[in-house]
Amino acid sequence: MRTNLSSIAARQNVLPLHPQRAQATELSPAAAAHQALLHRRYGKDAIYEATLHRYLAGRPKREIDFFINPRRFDLMHSVIGDRLAQRPLRVLNAGSGPFALEFYAALHDATIDSFDIDEQLVALHKSLTIRNVITPCAFRVMDVASYEPHEVYDVVLVNDVFYSKHVDLFAVIATFASAVAPGGVLYFDIQDQRAGPIWRLLGKGNATRRYDLSAVRAALEALGFKVEAVAPALGIKGGGVDAVARRFLWRWLGIANNFAFAATR
Repeated sequence: MRTNLSSIAARQNVLPLHPQRAQATELSPAAAAHQALLHRRYGKDAIYEATLHRYLAGRPKREIDFFINPRRFDLMHSVIGDRLAQRPLRVLNAGSGPFALEFYAALHDATIDSFDIDEQLVALHKSLTIRNVITPCAFRVMDVASYEPHEVYDVVLVNDVFYSKHVDLFAVIATFASAVAPGGVLYFDIQDQRAGPIWRLLGKGNATRRYDLSAVRAALEALGFKVEAVAPALGIKGGGVDAVARRFLWRWLGIANNFAFAATR
C-alpha cells in the first residue's frame, strides 16, 4: 500500500512510540442499530470506500481507489497465507496506508501495530475503528527512517515503502529484520530494475526506485534470513490490457514489474 513519503527526510514522530492499542468501540444501542442498517443496505465494502473518500478528500480519486480492491492481498495470501492464519499472531504493518490490510486480510484476533507517515490517517483510523469497519490495530504516525523496533512480530509487512525514491531498502532492511521474531516472516514488495526500461517506454515508472533482485536476496541472507519466496505480482485489476501485458512479459521474458519477497528467520 502506498504511503505519502514526499517529506520523509524532514518528518518526525508525532504520536507516542507505544500508543494505547485501539479496540473496537462499544456503540450505543441506537448507533449499533444504525451501523447494522448501513451494513445490510450498503455492505462493508461500500462503507470503507465512502469513509476513505470522506477523510482523504482532496486527493485524486484514482489514488484513493488504488486501495479499494479485495484482490490487493491475493499474492500475499498465496505466499504467506498459512502464517496469517496462525493464532496468536503479532503483525507489524509498516507503511499501512488507509488500513486496507486491516479491512481485507481477515486478521481477526491478531495483534496489529501499524504506522505510516501520513497524518491524515489518524482521523481515518479513528473513524474506521469506532465503526468496526477494520480489524482493530494500534496506529502511529512515523516515517520509516525513524522506526526502531521495541518488540518482535510473527509477521512484518512492509507495504510499497520500497517503491519510494526517498527510501533505500538496503539502509533500513536490517531494522525491519530485527523486528521479526524467531520463526517469523518478513514480507515486502519491490520493483524489479529489469522491468524499468519497458515501463519507461510505456510512460510509467520514472518516479519509483527499482532494485536488483539478486542483491536484495543477498542482503536478506546476510542478515541470517532464508528467502522462502520471490513471487511476481501480475496485477490486481482482474483483467484487461494491463493484466494481459503483465502475464505476457512474465511468461515469455521472465520479467515482472513487481516482486514480493518472503523471508523467514
